This record gives sequence, structure tokens and C-alpha cells, in this order.
Amino acid sequence: MPAGEFNDCFFLEEEWAGTTFETWFCPKVGIVSEKGDHHGTPYGFRKVLIQYQLNSGQAVSDPHKMPYVGLAELVPPDKVRERCEGEIQIIQEYGKIIYAVTCDDAKIRMSHTSSLVGGPHAGYAAYADALSPHVTIWYSMWLYDNPAQAAMAKLHWENLVRYYLDPASYHVIPEPDGSVATPKEKEFGLPYWKRVLQKGNRLAVIEVEAMPAPLTLEDIKQFPGKKLQPEDEAAAKALFEKASRVIEKRFFEAK
Repeated sequence: MPAGEFNDCFFLEEEWAGTTFETWFCPKVGIVSEKGDHHGTPYGFRKVLIQYQLNSGQAVSDPHKMPYVGLAELVPPDKVRERCEGEIQIIQEYGKIIYAVTCDDAKIRMSHTSSLVGGPHAGYAAYADALSPHVTIWYSMWLYDNPAQAAMAKLHWENLVRYYLDPASYHVIPEPDGSVATPKEKEFGLPYWKRVLQKGNRLAVIEVEAMPAPLTLEDIKQFPGKKLQPEDEAAAKALFEKASRVIEKRFFEAK
């Protein structure tokens, strides 16, 4: 290994979208080697750690070093019927490294695998289901050791967007610091927006979906032949743009 010899590390193997990912994760250092090989088309990638520096002094999760954005800054608390947010915890499960936020009271767990987010050393994730109008929002903020790691994670997120979103219904538009997915102007049911942003060693992912108004018993009876429509698409889009602005200013511009 160019960066040196590492001991007591974990070997992780995952399969996703027809690709096998192999990762070596070492405590206190992070990911030291990673590769991916597609099962069919002959392509993949290989990454190895060539240099690193251990941080000392204040913990990286110090709030002055990680200017997280809480849900209360984006959605009025009295409109939220379900929520989960908090700092990312690194968990080992079934031989895999998971980056997760667990909210026992709400019985919600948000988790991300290393094949998607790479090896961040700190992060924050939030989810809310809000009413009046009905909308859901997810976002996460990540801090990496260097810009190259953040850029690789951004690429993983953007590939995920292109893999799951129907190109007939959504535009995926490149931006200076990432990309944004927006619904096309057509009858598509419940619209959804997603933005991936990366600046330096910081990365943020923001998602908002416009949801239908609470269903009545009559709505449920007619549901098999009824297409769901958003309660307030304009309000959902406004929340998406607000979240993008606030996170870009508070998370990315803070020193």
C-alpha cells in the first residue's frame, strides 16, 4: 500500500447495480483501498490511499467545525408529524460499515453504505414528513478528509440519481458544484427534486417530494383507479430551493 502498512482492518464486500464493490476500512484512518468491477460490461474502478494525516485536538464533530443545518431551520416544528435527525454514527453490521442515524422514538433509521458515501469522518442527516402542505424532505451533509474523497462520493450520488430516475419524467442538470434533478413539465404524479453539491471536502444531498393531501375513506375506496396528485407542488419546490440556499450558505460557506 503506498500510504504504508495497516493492521486490524475490515474487509467489506457489497453488490449493487450489477457491480461488486470491495473495500478495506481501517479504524482511525478510514478507507485505504476500494475497487468495483461490473459483472457484465468490462469496466470498474480502483482506489488506494497514497497519503493521510491523523487529526488531533478538537473532535471533528465539534459544532463549530461542522455547521450543520437542523430541521427547525427549514420546516416549522408544529407542521412536522414525523421526523428524524442527528449526527452520523459509524456502525459495523454483518461485516459492513454503515453510516446511520437512528431515532428510536420515531422508529426510524436512516443508513448509508460505504459504497455510496465513501469514507467520511463526520456527517449529519435529517428527514421530515410535514403537513399543510404535505411534503417530505431528506438531506445529509458530509465532511471528508480531502476534496478528492468528497468528489468521488458526489459521483456515486449522481450515478444513483441517473440509475433510479426515469429520464422520460426527469431532467438531470449539471451545475457548477454538482447536479440537480427536476421533474419535467408533464403529468407525472408526485414530483420530486434532488440536488447534489460538493465544495472542497464537504458534500450535501437534498431531496424533497411533494405529497398528496391526507386521504379520506372515499379516496381509499377509489385508489385503484386514481392517480395521486400533489397537495401543493409550488410549496414543495419552494422548500427544496430554500433548503438548497440555507445549506449552501450555512454548511458550505462557514469557515
